[in-house]
Amino acid sequence: FPIIGEEKLKIIFTRPAVSDTNGQLPDYEAEFRVYKMTHRNVVSDRKQEYVLHFVSEEAIKNLKNKVQKSFVDKRWSEMIENIFNKYFAGRKPLELEVTKGKHKYVVPNFMPVQFFNLAAIMSVSDEGNGSNYFFYEDQEKFNYKTLGKLFQGPVKETYFYQPANTFKDDGIVL
Repeated sequence: FPIIGEEKLKIIFTRPAVSDTNGQLPDYEAEFRVYKMTHRNVVSDRKQEYVLHFVSEEAIKNLKNKVQKSFVDKRWSEMIENIFNKYFAGRKPLELEVTKGKHKYVVPNFMPVQFFNLAAIMSVSDEGNGSNYFFYEDQEKFNYKTLGKLFQGPVKETYFYQPANTFKDDGIVL
């Protein structure tokens, strides 16, 4: 069947059981839009191989929309929330860290994520976590947070940087 660019690709990752939890972790499910097919190779009469290129629905919305809006006496986080709710609300919620100060700003025909990245450069945390803001998506939500706030979260994994084969199985240095 032909790929015309309007197909949706649904991916479900099943994760194995983890020893410190009861049973299996929940499946991760995501839906994407196919926008291109490359490296098509006919293997036999009834078999083909090809590479599908796909992106999230929000990436398509970001490319299709331009923001032209003025804000008066608003925090950067309020501006982000306003634009996010207009263009991306629905599939996942937005969790944001409140920014300091009120500003006047006119968004001059930017794509929404382009404005989010500009605002991230100018934002300062109201909670004292610095000014290194990031707009990103994880499995559960979209986020607009500082690096300082992320460092306050629980440790997920600890890594050690060392030359290979320098520890025995019991942890004693050779």
